[in-house]
Amino acid sequence: MKGGASVIVLLFGSAASLGPCSKATSASGDGGQATIASSMPTAANPSTVPPIAATPAPSATTSALRAAAGLALGDYACTHDYWTGAMPNRQRRSDPTGAVKLLDGGTYRWLDDGATGRYTFDPATGNVAWVSGPIADKKPRRTTYRRNEHTSQIDITFSDGVDWSCGHNL
Repeated sequence: MKGGASVIVLLFGSAASLGPCSKATSASGDGGQATIASSMPTAANPSTVPPIAATPAPSATTSALRAAAGLALGDYACTHDYWTGAMPNRQRRSDPTGAVKLLDGGTYRWLDDGATGRYTFDPATGNVAWVSGPIADKKPRRTTYRRNEHTSQIDITFSDGVDWSCGHNL
């Protein structure tokens, strides 16, 4: 190459053989070459591989974590989630179905200023049972609760196979 231009060629290989970027070769106009060893961890250079931290065995079960976190009270926006179309062009849809507000004392309100009902929560299993009111009238087959760091979710499955997902920001 003329005019002092440089070309850099990167060679890629598998992690087991050469590593993700095992060497770079620079060719300059005067024919000189330089090879630079990669600092990426490779099987050939194990000293650059950081130690893998052991994953501790879970000391608490999912149900115990639910119990510790408790059922988050407040407004949950609900959607009916389903798939449309045939494969390979299926699309996931989420249609709003309303909102449920969990209140103190095992009471809930369906929709703004809507009817109220009662529920129970089993922290050991994460199951919610709708005892009375508009959701109980729909006769859900199963309702489960889970809590994450910033959100909580109630999933309601009805007898006809319809699923609702109800989310709440913490």
